Amino acid sequence: MRHLDRHRACERRLVERLWDGVARIRQLRPFGRPPGKCRVGILAVVTITGHPELEWVPLLRARNVIARGGLHCSPGVHEQLGVLDKGSLRLSVGQYTSMDDVDRAVAVLGEVSDTMAELHA
Repeated sequence: MRHLDRHRACERRLVERLWDGVARIRQLRPFGRPPGKCRVGILAVVTITGHPELEWVPLLRARNVIARGGLHCSPGVHEQLGVLDKGSLRLSVGQYTSMDDVDRAVAVLGEVSDTMAELHA
């Protein structure tokens, strides 16, 4: 049980750092339950500009950050958020993710955000 508790605590710290980093990026808005005890290591993000799957994902992957874009089997939630037409961007952390990985992903998300702002200005 101690191993599982350590794993959950580590995942919680990672997703908190990811949430905090994403929340500071102008073109992104994290949604869902804020980080805390009852949160898993998946973060869904609404992109203010650009299409998550068609624009964000390829630019992120080109920089070695893996993310998924789309409706993620939850069109009702996306409809409530007003993004049924494009869905959201989803990132996740796990036991092999480091704080450096999260920091790098946030930095790349910031770069892609700047690119999206320029493309859609």
